[in-house]
Amino acid sequence: MTTTLIKSLKEKQKSLKDYLQQIRPDKYSAEKGKKTE
Repeated sequence: MTTTLIKSLKEKQKSLKDYLQQIRPDKYSAEKGKKTE
């Protein structure tokens, strides 16, 4: 039960990131660049 919940949360988080990347790709890549560097 717990693993299923975590899995669904991760999938929601992933889809949310994809959604944000589509709306604000400039902001998303800027934040992503800061995290990697």
